[in-house]
Amino acid sequence: MAAVRGMLARVAKLEAARAPRLSPFAPFEEFEARCRAQMAAGELASDFPIDCLARWETDGTWQAAYAQWPGRAR
Repeated sequence: MAAVRGMLARVAKLEAARAPRLSPFAPFEEFEARCRAQMAAGELASDFPIDCLARWETDGTWQAAYAQWPGRAR
């Protein structure tokens, strides 16, 4: 029985590692809206890379980055 529990624990770890990771700005839509509002108000630099961050959010860059550091806590 202990072997089965051990195997189930390993399977759970594998499944967790395969799960898509959220960006560090989750939920991104709210973060993007705040950034754009701050940029419009002059509180945030007008060249803030929000467009790059938005692209990274949709193209899987965050997931690829986290795949390089699987032990990194979220």
